[in-house]
Amino acid sequence: MKNRLDKWACLCSISMIFAASALNADPVARIVGGSDYETLPAAFSAATSGDIIELLSDVELTSAFTASGNKTVTLRGGAYTLSSTVAIKNTTSINTSAGENFRITDGFKLVIDGGKFTNLTFSAVSTGSTAATTSTVTVNGGVFQGCELFAINYSSKVTVNGGDFKGGTILSRSYAYSDFTTVEINGGVFNDLLCCVRPYDARPDVFNIYSGVFTNCEMRAMNGTTSALTIGDPEDSSTLRFVDCKIYSQVAYKTAKPTVYITRGDFENCAIEPHNTSNSGNNYGTATLEISGGNFADCKLSALVRDSSSLKGAMTATLKITGGSFAGGYMRGDSGDGKTYDALPKIEIQGGEFDTVPISVFSGISTAKGYLTVSGGTFNYCLLATWGRVNQGTISGGVFNGCKIGAFAHQRYSNCDEKMTISNMTGNGCLFFAKVTEGSGSNTGAKATTAINGGTFIGCTSMKETDSTYTKA
Repeated sequence: MKNRLDKWACLCSISMIFAASALNADPVARIVGGSDYETLPAAFSAATSGDIIELLSDVELTSAFTASGNKTVTLRGGAYTLSSTVAIKNTTSINTSAGENFRITDGFKLVIDGGKFTNLTFSAVSTGSTAATTSTVTVNGGVFQGCELFAINYSSKVTVNGGDFKGGTILSRSYAYSDFTTVEINGGVFNDLLCCVRPYDARPDVFNIYSGVFTNCEMRAMNGTTSALTIGDPEDSSTLRFVDCKIYSQVAYKTAKPTVYITRGDFENCAIEPHNTSNSGNNYGTATLEISGGNFADCKLSALVRDSSSLKGAMTATLKITGGSFAGGYMRGDSGDGKTYDALPKIEIQGGEFDTVPISVFSGISTAKGYLTVSGGTFNYCLLATWGRVNQGTISGGVFNGCKIGAFAHQRYSNCDEKMTISNMTGNGCLFFAKVTEGSGSNTGAKATTAINGGTFIGCTSMKETDSTYTKA
């Protein structure tokens, strides 16, 4: 009898232990110097300004989470992973209408100091422009897989000081509110990432990239009337490198005037374009990309104006270069053969060093006129040309060594009149040309003109063909 009672007591004790374990789940987060919590939302809710939350295990959020209130909280993930089962939006998009699963709002300021993060949208959504209502996200380190960082509304800000990012989006975008949003990248390693500033209407949203290594990423300044993406700080000497990246200033709607500024950095095999591709309504927008410094190897730089509809309005894309070193690749202004009216691709060169870079402007319709304007710089074994239909080139300064300079006209186009005018330059061993090429059409009267009105020339030659003119003062 006694043995049966002892066994019964033992079974009861074991049952009580299992029952207690079921009621008390292992904690997943801890406020340093405070309590442990069974859920991450509970830890954030209990945290006060200045607290540090540490993960104690991997955490998977199964519903969207919001951190709110005027306080600053640091999240340390350590070796653990924070993820979410809530689907985020398509990371190749640049809208924020759905998919937020980690929202920072109402003055909350989140600092991420290490850890692993997957499938999360950290969205800073300010509810006002005061310090108490401005929300921010600051990333000092961590590994991010398919994550998104958004600065949305008022004076929201995202700052990245370090970290390893694979896929996802970093976005600065205001809506119909006052003030502007800011993103600043001061370091980190980025692969297959979209970085974009896309304001609502006239908001002067900004996106600044000062340091970091970017591979196969895309950077856009898109729409808005004063929005800007700035790459580099001339006073900064930290690593700033781009490999196989796309860097765009893009007009996709009406009167937008976005700008990309590049002041320094190393760029390899990158596509760098101001492009105006609006397909909605009359368009008077201007896409601008300005380069004042940096090293560019085998990069493709284009001022592109093109669409698939018969838009009215002066659609402009301007590539302006005042400094930098360029080797290989090409530069072109291009309006293509589309139906665009008054398309104005422009390349303006005021300085820089150019080695074996073909530089040209092209258009295939009579109302689209490309402009190539050179007032300074050193050019070694480069091609500088207008070609197509009614483009104009002007050279008023610079040193040109072993270059080919002139105008191509094409019989494919009617009323073709290509021009290159030189008022001043220093030429050493250059070839000047004016050439009309035969096309597949029956148009006649195409004309190419290269006019040299001044400059210093040593060992230079010239060539022309029928229906072409070449003149020298």
